[in-house]
This record gives sequence, C-alpha cells and structure tokens, in this order.
Amino acid sequence: MAVSSVRPASVLDEADANIRRRWPDAAPSRITFPRVAGEPYQYQIRVDGKPIHAYFDATTGEILGTWELPWLDGIAGFHQNLLLPPPGRQLAGLIGIALFLSGVSGLSIWLFRNPTWRGVLRINWRAALNNSSWNRFSFDLHRSTGLVANAFLLILSFTGICLGFPDTFRSFAEAVTATSGARPARITVAQTAMKQPIDMYVQSALGAIPGGVIRELRFPQAANSPATARLWRQGDYRDEGSNRVSLDPATARVVAVDAAATWSPARKLASIPAPIHYAEWGGPIVKVLWCLTGLTPSILFVSGFVFWLKGRRARGKFATAASADASRVLVPR
Repeated sequence: MAVSSVRPASVLDEADANIRRRWPDAAPSRITFPRVAGEPYQYQIRVDGKPIHAYFDATTGEILGTWELPWLDGIAGFHQNLLLPPPGRQLAGLIGIALFLSGVSGLSIWLFRNPTWRGVLRINWRAALNNSSWNRFSFDLHRSTGLVANAFLLILSFTGICLGFPDTFRSFAEAVTATSGARPARITVAQTAMKQPIDMYVQSALGAIPGGVIRELRFPQAANSPATARLWRQGDYRDEGSNRVSLDPATARVVAVDAAATWSPARKLASIPAPIHYAEWGGPIVKVLWCLTGLTPSILFVSGFVFWLKGRRARGKFATAASADASRVLVPR
C-alpha cells in the first residue's frame, strides 16, 4: 500500500518523478493503465538494459513495488520468437503448423475407426488403481484427453500460425473479404524526447478517440518514432484496445489516428487471431482453460508413448512365442 496520503495534481507526473528519483538512468518504455478503479499503474522501464515492472498507487503516485522475473520474460520471448531475430517468429509459426497437422491427423485416425460416441470420455480408472491394465488405461487417457483438447489445440495452433505469418494471413483475409487489409503507413516525427507532462499526451489521445478508454501509453523506442497511445472502445477485439493514436513526443500533438471503427473487413478479420491466441476475452476462465490446453501435448506424448511401448513389448512376446512354436513343429522326432 502507498505510504503517503498526499494527493498530487497529476498522479502520472508524480509517478514519473518518483521513477527519476529512484532510477535516475531509467528509460521508460510504456505505462499500463488500471483496468479497474483502485488498481495501480504499471510502468515498464529499462535500467542498464534490464527490464523492470514498477507499480504505482493510482491515487498518490507513490511506488508500491517492482516485479522482476527475468526468467518469465525469457519464456515469453522464447514462446513468441524462440529468442531469435525476426525469422524466429516464422520458426514458431512452423511449430504451430506441425501441431495443427498433428491435431488434424489424430482426429482423422479416430474418426476413420467408426467410434461410438458413448465411450469417448470413458477412462478405466479402476485398471490404473489396481495396476491390472496400464495399457488400457494409457490408451483411454490418450484418447479422451486428445479428443477433448483437440478442438482447443487446433484453435491455438491455427491462431499461432496466423501470428507467425501475419502477411500471409492478411493476404488470405483480403482474398476472403475482397477488401484491403493494409495497415497505415509508418509515422515519423522530428524528435523522440518526451518533453511535455504525461497528462497532456493522455488528454490528446482521449480527444482523438471519443468514448475511448486509454489502456497503454508507449514511449518512443527508436529515432524519429512517435509516442503511441492504445485505447479501448466497446466492441474492440483486444483487451488492450484496438485504437491507436500517434503523438508528437515534443508537443503531445496528435499526428495520426488509427481507429478500429474505420478498419476494412479484411483488417478486422486479420486482427482476430491475436486476442484469441492470448486469451484476451472470456476473463480468467478462458485463461485457465488455455493454460490447461497447453499442458495436454505433454499428457498426450507420455500416454501415447506408454501405449506404444506396451504394444511393442506385447508384439515382441507374441513373436517370440510364435517362433518357439514353429521351432517345436519343425524339429523331427
């Protein structure tokens, strides 16, 4: 909790001043605004190249603490692009293609066996507890888990493919909708230093998107790049907002507006995979469901391997017994 009861004129500017006092050499990258009243502001900064997530009280601007888990940032980066330069995103997309084809082939094999729907979710737990038939149990677990998770795995893998090859999916969306899905041209500005109070950038962005709720303010990260505000409006696909306002860092003046309401059908279609893949809809329930779905490939691998190993051993024993019987038949008396 905040230790001060002071009510500053600008919470954001107070938080910015507190950052400068604690980390004089900090390079801010973005501010994430509270989704719910009372939640803190989150500032993402870099100090000596190290990312730090700092949280500030939404009323006083006092620092509440930091969140530093470099290993988790590393996992997120590995998931997105294998910690490689730009081609890493395409390599991750290729992994998505392999997972998608695996799901389709597994479903096809099951359907070609003319299954009975009554036994889809039937698992012989008693066999596992009594250690009487691990082979049957592993098969039941593999089949039931695979069928339940397969629909979700297909969704996650397909949306992952779209994120890995965005230009290809954008071309597909253009062909389906017969409209253009091109994004606006890149905006450049003369200076990249943020010279105005943060509230000025916020007010400029809010004025550019009537009825919008600001979710993020991103600081310029490259030369001649503008500051960018992301705003959410009713009907947006993404929780962080689909509307972008480019701002001149030196003056806080609006230089470009990218409103989702003006998007073509192709661009709207092309924007759907990201919020689905990142579970930005449905709340915590969908996030937990996506998390459990992510665990199923490991379950399928282990159960499938056990089933295959048991079958291989059984076939080996059968072949040995058959060979012994044949030898007894061929030996003269």
